[in-house]
Amino acid sequence: MSSLTLVPFEAEHFRKVCDPSMLLMPELEGGLALCSRPGYAFSAKKDGKILGCGGIKEFWPGVGEAWAVYAVDRVEYTHRIARITRRILARVINEKHMRRVQAVVNANFATGMQFMRWLGFRLEGRMFQYGPNGDDYFLYAWTG
Repeated sequence: MSSLTLVPFEAEHFRKVCDPSMLLMPELEGGLALCSRPGYAFSAKKDGKILGCGGIKEFWPGVGEAWAVYAVDRVEYTHRIARITRRILARVINEKHMRRVQAVVNANFATGMQFMRWLGFRLEGRMFQYGPNGDDYFLYAWTG
């Protein structure tokens, strides 16, 4: 039985696990390039399959946005991936001297909001009609 491994993030990993409708967004390519900076993003892999990826996209020194996308069929590894996410997030925050990391979560995604709180993020507010389809999102932030 092979173990879950962590590898440096590559844009192709995102394409393998994201919702296919996201691939139609032209602004995605530029965003993926920003997310691909070495040391800021990682992917979880098992038996050659990407189960999820995430990291921090730096806006400017000390401030960035956390992001993550997970494969639908990762259920067997959900808790391990969550713990790895928390550990890697803390490592990137420390190594990159981040003072603020924010993240957005769809207002209809209760599990995502619970996950943000578990990661230590605080709710800052509701972003009305923020999403590509006009959905509301919540802004969460971790501050050092």
